[in-house]
Amino acid sequence: MQALRILFLFTMCISFFNCSDDDFKFSTESLIQTKWKGDLKEYHKGENIRNSTVGIIFYNEQEGEYDVKAENASNPTNTEFSYSIEEKVLIIMPSGITLGGRWIISHSEKNKMTLERGTGSDDGYNGIMTLTKVN
Repeated sequence: MQALRILFLFTMCISFFNCSDDDFKFSTESLIQTKWKGDLKEYHKGENIRNSTVGIIFYNEQEGEYDVKAENASNPTNTEFSYSIEEKVLIIMPSGITLGGRWIISHSEKNKMTLERGTGSDDGYNGIMTLTKVN
């Protein structure tokens, strides 16, 4: 009986200490009522064309709001948006707005994520947004 107790306690300890940010699953449920801030770096033909600060809040499973302020702008732009997630792709709608379009989640954990958009080709556009959770 004592051996079973020790085995049970050992299993519980391993389970408890084995939890990490690696277990984080990027989904609409993980974004609900969260705020994020960070940077957006944009490149064209491999050359940095713009750096901006970004703040995003996800209100629910479909709606959010963001601020983007380019480094040379006097005021940020504020935009409400709708969004969805398809596996590792965050889709911000409508596509004609600053952050609108498809973003591939290249890295995500509980309190940090990196999203990329563009083909990444030498002659094309590439945007990299790095966000940290603030609440």
